[in-house]
Amino acid sequence: MDGSFAGVPAVLAEGRRVIGNVERLASLFFTKTVYAFLLAVSVSVAVVPFPFLPRQLTLISAFTIGIPSVFLALAPSFERSPGNFLGRVMRFALPSGLVAGAATFAAYALAVNEPNISVSEERTVATIVIAAIGLWILARLARPLTVRRRALLVAMTVGLLIAFLLPSLRALLDLDLPRPLVALAAVGVVALAFLGLEVGDRVAALIGNLVLRLRGIGLQSKLRRRLSETK
Repeated sequence: MDGSFAGVPAVLAEGRRVIGNVERLASLFFTKTVYAFLLAVSVSVAVVPFPFLPRQLTLISAFTIGIPSVFLALAPSFERSPGNFLGRVMRFALPSGLVAGAATFAAYALAVNEPNISVSEERTVATIVIAAIGLWILARLARPLTVRRRALLVAMTVGLLIAFLLPSLRALLDLDLPRPLVALAAVGVVALAFLGLEVGDRVAALIGNLVLRLRGIGLQSKLRRRLSETK
C-alpha cells in the first residue's frame, strides 16, 4: 500500500499461512463428516443403536477438532501451496474418515456382541476408539510437529484422559470403562487403524511420486518429438 516492494515477502508469507491452515482445517472437519456419515449408515444397516450420546460427541469434537482448530488456524505455516486444494483435502479426508469410521464401528460391534456388557460400556469403547484415532489424525495434520504443536497434542490427550479417568466427569458423560478383554480388543482395533493410516500415507506418496515421474517422462518424450520435427 505504501508503494514499496519490501512488504511483498510478508504478504506472500501471510497468504501461504492462510492457505496452509485452511487446508488443514478443511481436512480435519471433512474427515469428521466422512466418519460420521459412515457410522450413521453402518448402524442403520446393522440395526444397532448409535454408538454415541450427544455429550460424548461433544467431548470428542472438542478435544480432537474444536480446540485444536483454533490453534491450527493461527499457527505459522509458510510452506508453498502445491495447488489442487480440493484434491489434496479429499485425498486426506476420505481415507482417514473411512478408516476412523470402520475402526470405530468394528470396535463397537465387538463390544455389542460381547455377552453381559452394558450399553454405557459399548458406547465408551466407541468413544475411546474414535478419540484415539482423532488424536492421531490431528497429529498427522499438525506435521511437521513443532514444540507448540506437540504441546497442543499433549494437552488434548491429557484432557481426554481426565474425562475418562475422573469419576465425576465419567458420570456426567455417561462413560463406563469396559472390562479388560473388551478394552484389549479396542486397543487392537486402534493399533490396526494407526497402521492403516500410516501405510495409506506411504502408498499415496508413492503413487503421487510415480504419477509425477510418468508425467515428466511424457513431457520429455513430447519435447523430443517436437525437437525432432523442427529439425
